[in-house]
Amino acid sequence: MVMLPSVRALQLLQLVSFLLFTFVYSQDSCPLQTPLYPPPQNLLSSNDVKAASQNLTRAIEEALATGTTNIGPLPINTTTFAIKVFSSRTEDSIYEYLYTSPTYSLRSGSGAKNTTLDSVYRVASISKLFTVLTLLTHDGYTHWNHPITEFIPELKILAHNRTSRVQWQDITIGDLAAQLSGVPHDYGFEDLAGAYSNEQMMAMGLPAVPAKDIPKCNQGEGVNRGNPCDKEAFLRGMASEDPTFAPGTTPAYSNAAYQLLRYTMEKITGMDFQSLFENSIIKPLNLNSTSLLTPKNASVGIIPVNKTVSVWDFDLGDGDAFGGAYSSANDLAIIGRSILQSLSGSSALNLSATLTRHWLKPLSHTTSFKTSVGAPWEIFRYELPNRRNHAIDIYTKSGNLGAYADIIALIPEYEIGFAITAADLPTNPLANVWGLADLIIDRLSPALDQAAQQEANSTYAGTYKARGANSTTDSYVTITTDHYKPGLRVTKWVSNGIDFLQSLTALSGLGELAVSLYPTGIEEIVDGKSVKRVFFRAVFDYNTSGQSRGAISTCQSWMNIDGSRVGNIGTDEWVFTLGKGQAIMVEPRLLRKQLRRV
Repeated sequence: MVMLPSVRALQLLQLVSFLLFTFVYSQDSCPLQTPLYPPPQNLLSSNDVKAASQNLTRAIEEALATGTTNIGPLPINTTTFAIKVFSSRTEDSIYEYLYTSPTYSLRSGSGAKNTTLDSVYRVASISKLFTVLTLLTHDGYTHWNHPITEFIPELKILAHNRTSRVQWQDITIGDLAAQLSGVPHDYGFEDLAGAYSNEQMMAMGLPAVPAKDIPKCNQGEGVNRGNPCDKEAFLRGMASEDPTFAPGTTPAYSNAAYQLLRYTMEKITGMDFQSLFENSIIKPLNLNSTSLLTPKNASVGIIPVNKTVSVWDFDLGDGDAFGGAYSSANDLAIIGRSILQSLSGSSALNLSATLTRHWLKPLSHTTSFKTSVGAPWEIFRYELPNRRNHAIDIYTKSGNLGAYADIIALIPEYEIGFAITAADLPTNPLANVWGLADLIIDRLSPALDQAAQQEANSTYAGTYKARGANSTTDSYVTITTDHYKPGLRVTKWVSNGIDFLQSLTALSGLGELAVSLYPTGIEEIVDGKSVKRVFFRAVFDYNTSGQSRGAISTCQSWMNIDGSRVGNIGTDEWVFTLGKGQAIMVEPRLLRKQLRRV
């Protein structure tokens, strides 16, 4: 006798086959490339963050004493530095550390005797971040994909006459900002032919350089302290150089690209770069320690030995757009916090949330699986030991000039960042700055993840039931969080008396099913500011360890977002209603039913 399935079983089978289009087959969880949880709001009160901060201090002090840490050598005892960790949610520091090297104190020149968070350092190539920020606040992406020959007619002539190998007509503003232009690294910047005689060159085993090939000016003062190139001389010099690559080929770092970006911005806006910089960054954020010009009062600066040896007063001329700026750890933190606040539209900067989200994205990759390039971001991917298949993206910009090295870093996942300013002689402090940045990420990231999970657990975890439900039509869900599993976990899902998760698992025959919810960043205010709706998307994970684990058969949950629909509603859409910061209701949109938290 053939047993026919019940009508309800047939309906469930149809639903399973339909939902299979949204399932992700993975031996591990396959989260979306979003934050695993909404960004934590109260890091200052997190015991995990407090403990991690103490651990970070111990690690720094160990490095000062021994020159090493558990993640590698870090000989920082001769480097004077300031560290500030900041959050978009508070003006108070999440963490700070100050160290004035004894070697600096003995040879501090005309600068400050000890470092503070307001001490001024040269921030070198962090200037590139300031330049792109200036461009975006004034022009957005309006001209991003326009060729630079529209704005620098001298380059258009070069392109027309084919007197330069650089394909100027094919280079866009975005290419310059993203280091994809193929423009030469520099013109005349520390060119050895301008610093040494032919006799000295030949003594080093190099050939004599014809006079016509020796730069007539310098991009900056140069090693021979020559005068910076003006615009005409710079463009003429660039015409004589070969490109590194064809435009759009691969990221290749270029200072000259940012000097061209400066000229482009001035043409678009009709304003000089100094005014653009001040109006877009300095004035809106009320910065006191940031400038393109050498501070008139040297006593605010960290100046090893003297102004000349440290290159404190090294004049880059029009190259200030790529490396001329000065700033402090406090001011860098204000700038970083304001960029993060732009993600929610609450910043003093003229950046929309949409523009900022686009800006905080990679535009090309490097040979390292963990390193990408933005405009001008140097992007690093960090994986927590307990979070398989989830990378934390860290958007950084570092700088190095003379005695100075610095870094600013943003971690949108947690809406935090950090700034390090440093100086040292004769040691170049850049490796130490990167080592300190590694240490901050290594020590704080697990605690930040834990803080985000705990806040999400407090805000969202619990059981949600349909109002007025009875024993035959009971509908409810239970939501939890897990230190080793990503997102909000739907551990129980009963719909109209049917165990939805159990039915899907049994009927699919694909093994254990896990449903995880991830924030989309979409929120809407319902009642003033006290009630809001927060939107999530679900990922349905099956543990299918027998599947291929090659290059293509990998975690691809992004392809299944909104992949199946019922009545014009995505089957993976969930909406929480929050009142006074706590979830009071959830709606799995597939079921068209609101469930109240009990």
